[in-house]
Amino acid sequence: VFAQALLQEDLLERSAALFEAAGNGAVLRKVFPIPQPEGKFQATRVDGQLLTDPQSYRRYDPYAAAIASLDTAALAAAFHRFRPLLEEAYANLGFRAEDMDNALIAALDQVLAAPVLEKPAELVADVNTYTYRDQSLEDLTPLAKQLLRMGPRNQALVQEQAKRLRAALLQE
Repeated sequence: VFAQALLQEDLLERSAALFEAAGNGAVLRKVFPIPQPEGKFQATRVDGQLLTDPQSYRRYDPYAAAIASLDTAALAAAFHRFRPLLEEAYANLGFRAEDMDNALIAALDQVLAAPVLEKPAELVADVNTYTYRDQSLEDLTPLAKQLLRMGPRNQALVQEQAKRLRAALLQE
């Protein structure tokens, strides 16, 4: 699922940009282009409410499975090994090199902070898209809303890996 993204040039610079953006709740699809989920987002009416069709969550199963399969100890070790190069790439983007590791932790914290919905949230159909009826959900960062679109099971897999990676990074 992520092979195409890893074949990009300037991988260290792209990683540094991703850390910074995700730490601010943004999703940079152009930095690490990955294939779009198969199929289209589906909504359904239940008791008069427009909700995400649970079938739409399955579109994200391969992504969540790929993230869940990552070896967090190996990722943390690679991060620490390549830290000087990542710091240099981060500095080349105009940031302070010594803030790079904080940007990565902030990115993981953004993933962990996304709310987990006990039941599907009500949607409002716009012209070409859907928004959340609940303004507090609509006001979430793009990263948090992306996690919600993955569905609770996939979101739990991603958040558990973020928790493990964060712990592994801070151990070293």
